[in-house]
Amino acid sequence: MPTTLHEDSEHFRSVAPYFYDAWYGQLPLWQVFWPFCIVLNVLLAGGDWLVRNTAFSVPSWDTLLLTCLITTLWWTIATWRMSIYTGHRMWSAAARLVTLAAFLDFGFRIFIRIKFPRIFFDCQGMFFDYSSCF
Repeated sequence: MPTTLHEDSEHFRSVAPYFYDAWYGQLPLWQVFWPFCIVLNVLLAGGDWLVRNTAFSVPSWDTLLLTCLITTLWWTIATWRMSIYTGHRMWSAAARLVTLAAFLDFGFRIFIRIKFPRIFFDCQGMFFDYSSCF
């Protein structure tokens, strides 16, 4: 007899089968690894570009970073679950290494945000959001 949790899970699978199948490792590795890797890097590079051109405020960058971090957690779990089913162990190890490198990148970004906000965010040019630089 199906439980409420099982029914909720089946409802989610009918609404978003790609995310469900990816979460449970039922897709080929490349179908989850490459799209999320490309989208993540484009978002982070775009956010950095907007910050360098003072078109993005400090709280906006923080929000983008948090959103990308949460998405990267999902991406990492899905990648690790699917990587055991690849034909070559090299691709499995490479995919896992890239997901770990993404967290190292987030660590550097958080370090820059905490230790060097006035340099990275060009706080001299920000009048409306100067208090966020401290």
